[in-house]
Amino acid sequence: MTDDPAYWDDLTRVLRRPGLLAIDNAISHAHELVAFRADVDADPRALTALDATGAGVLLVSLPA
Repeated sequence: MTDDPAYWDDLTRVLRRPGLLAIDNAISHAHELVAFRADVDADPRALTALDATGAGVLLVSLPA
């Protein structure tokens, strides 16, 4: 991931709705996702779930 604040905006612009993002290593590399998670959590359209299986998968859903 990246600390670029436009990254989340770019993803939401190109992701077809309804859409689902799966970000792997969300637990083992949580420190690398801090800025991205803040952007996602600030977006009222985004629904998130963290699957704690293995290194963790962050699921981000954008409804239609």
